[in-house]
Amino acid sequence: MRKSEFDFAWQPYLKLSGDSLKITQFRDTLTKSNIWYEYALLAEDSSGLKSKPSESLRIQQPEKNPFPVVKNVQVFVSKDNKMIKLTWDFDMNAVGFKIMRSKKGEPVQTYEFVPGSKREFYDKWLTPNTEYNYAIIAEIPDGRQSLMSKKVIAKY
Repeated sequence: MRKSEFDFAWQPYLKLSGDSLKITQFRDTLTKSNIWYEYALLAEDSSGLKSKPSESLRIQQPEKNPFPVVKNVQVFVSKDNKMIKLTWDFDMNAVGFKIMRSKKGEPVQTYEFVPGSKREFYDKWLTPNTEYNYAIIAEIPDGRQSLMSKKVIAKY
């Protein structure tokens, strides 16, 4: 039997008989991320006589996508417009994006924060004849951060 934190009553979940009674482990593939579930066992014989439910086991389903990544980061340099444009893709909702930047040979550091609805950034604080490295980290609504994207290089 199973019930989630949103269920009021136990739901039958898996019925075993015959050789299937020999299983020693079970994986519930129909759970949702960050939800608590309780499981209990109930035995029933061929005449319909049922045992008392076992002591329940309470487990929270961890995040099923624990390490989202910002993908397809691209840079476009425009010396005429005195800027570098960054674009990227991110498949989840985001609170915002940390734009990481460094000059050649230095570690990237947080440079700017843009809203989660954006998928582009225009960098206008540039020094001519300088190579910049960029990477992006997403801030996710549940408080987690994505992994840092691959670094991209722009020569201004």
